[in-house]
Amino acid sequence: LERFSPIQFVRTLSSSERRMRSAEQFLERDREIENLWHYVHPELYHPDLVGAVDAVITKPGYGILSETMALGTPLLLDTRDDFREFDVVKEVLDKYPQVQFLPSDRMERWDFEKELNEILSVERKVWEGPANGAEFILERIQ
Repeated sequence: LERFSPIQFVRTLSSSERRMRSAEQFLERDREIENLWHYVHPELYHPDLVGAVDAVITKPGYGILSETMALGTPLLLDTRDDFREFDVVKEVLDKYPQVQFLPSDRMERWDFEKELNEILSVERKVWEGPANGAEFILERIQ
């Protein structure tokens, strides 16, 4: 990660990791890697973090995909072969210039500098569909 400096990286801890800590601050700097931070606060509200960062580097999951698309946050995704709906997800996300996919082996080697620079430099396209899933579901079950 240090070769990417001055870019700063934030790792979100899992909910079980966060519950085990009593953090008074939201971010802690990694003890070994200067430009890596850990989001440690137990009451993480993911959309706030996704809206505050310049880009997200992750594996595909419905939560992070919906948050980044609704906010137009650049996204670098692992191809994630075990995700059954990956082909459908890729078909939709290919329409967004701020989204790129990388094979797992490149993600594991942190070999994404070119793609990261690309997603940070293109004009962002924001999801044009509804972004009110909770309200939509509530209307359907009432």
